This record gives sequence, C-alpha cells and structure tokens, in this order.
Amino acid sequence: EGRNLFQKIRMMCYFYICINLMEAAILFGMSFVPNFYGFLTFQLQWLYVTSHTFPGFALIFDKGTSNIMKERPRDTEEIINRPLFKLLVLHATLMAIGVAFIYFVTYTGLYPVFHGNEVGVVSTEWSLTQQKARTMAIVTIILVESLMVLSIRRINMSLIDSHKAEDFSFRVYFFIALVIIGTVGLIYTPDVQLVMATLGIVFEFMWLTWLDWLLIIGATLPSIIGIELYKWSKRR
Repeated sequence: EGRNLFQKIRMMCYFYICINLMEAAILFGMSFVPNFYGFLTFQLQWLYVTSHTFPGFALIFDKGTSNIMKERPRDTEEIINRPLFKLLVLHATLMAIGVAFIYFVTYTGLYPVFHGNEVGVVSTEWSLTQQKARTMAIVTIILVESLMVLSIRRINMSLIDSHKAEDFSFRVYFFIALVIIGTVGLIYTPDVQLVMATLGIVFEFMWLTWLDWLLIIGATLPSIIGIELYKWSKRR
C-alpha cells in the first residue's frame, strides 16, 4: 500500500509538471507568431477544466498493482529523481512538438480549411485559418494530456502490459472518456456554443472533419511511441 501510494504521488507530480512545462513552451512560442493573440480565454478555461482535472482523477482513483512488490526496496528517494526527470523533459518536449506541428501547418495554410469547418464560428474578428489553428492545437493538447495517463500510470511497465487483466482499471478510462466526450460534444453541438456566446462565453471551436482528427491523432503518437521506447530502453 505504501509503495502504491508513493507511486500515485510521484505520477501526479509528474503529470502536472509535465503538462505545465509543455503548455508554457507552447504559449511562449506562440507569443512570437505575428498577428496572433493567443488562445481565447474560454478555450483555455475549457482546457483547464477538462484535461487539467479528470486525468488527475484517473491517477488518483486508479487501483494499485501487485507488480510493484517486484521492485527493489528503497529507504529514501526523491519524488522526481534524475531518470524520471529526464523522461519528464522528453515527454513534455515530444508533446510540445506535436502541438506546435499541428498549429504551424494549419496557421500557415499548409493544411487547409475545409468546407464545413466554419460551423460553430460566431465571430469574424479572426480568419478561419487562425480559428482552425486554435481549435486543432487546443484539441491536440487535450488529447495528448489525457492519453499520457495511460503511459505513466505504470511507469515501469509497457503500455500493453499495464492494461492487462490484473492491471485494468475501468475508472481510468472513465475519466479519460469524460474529457474526450465532453470536448467532442462541445465541438459538434454548435447551438451550445451559440447560446454560450450570447452569455459572453466564447469558445470558437470549429467543426473538425475526419481528416482533421487523423492529423490530430498522428500528432499525439510521437509522445506515446517515444515514451514507450524510452521506457523499453530503461527496462533493458
């Protein structure tokens, strides 16, 4: 019980340091983009309410694992030790690269605005290209932060082994699903965004096509694959 509690504390610290480090890098980098005013206030609020909250619950309410008794005992150890700090920096970097790639190709027009993307837009203050870049970047951040829980909940095990029968936890998937379903529901229910806009709560999330989702999912893969390769090398 003590080991599992220590592991939960460690992964909670890892999670919040990692996502804040990644978001700080993204927001700092965006400050150098000409004619860009950053994410909208309520877009960031949606990010904080969803991916800053429920994935943390997934780590808190995740069940313990008996495999932790196979690890060597230790009298004292930092919450974030040197190997874990290296992994954290690598993780944040890979996530930031994925988000930056999504934003860059959309903002520059290399990846176009499709017919139908304009659904949900209630303001003409920004171009459709800029609004799609924002939407794509925010959704990528939400997805990559939610899915990182699956990689770190069993930091000394592979992603596949950590989700076998004895380590499967419905609660983990439940909290992650809340974030994804809530975001998808907000995007694809334009009337909700219109009603909220009348109250001064402007999200400006654009309707995403299946090609948009493929690109977003592709941008999340480097962080998942990269971390699994790093974990594999450390296990060896």
